[in-house]
Amino acid sequence: QTPRAIVIAGPARRDRAQIARFLTAVYRLSPTEIDIALRLHAGEPRTTIASGRSMETLRTHLKSIYAKMEIEGEAALMRLIAGVVG
Repeated sequence: QTPRAIVIAGPARRDRAQIARFLTAVYRLSPTEIDIALRLHAGEPRTTIASGRSMETLRTHLKSIYAKMEIEGEAALMRLIAGVVG
């Protein structure tokens, strides 16, 4: 008999460093902005993300992210990041 195999492969997922390079190159996001965007995408609550900084500082970073990415709001950010993550 002839040996047989079935290979099932899903789409490749990018690692955090690849995603960060892309977001820096395309949108000019800072490392802090990338961290915030990815943590929001991962489902972390804003209070956890803001740990060590004020909520107002977090809001300022989010406004900067939205402006740089030319989007309006967190839902648009989540859709865009989902496309980048793969």
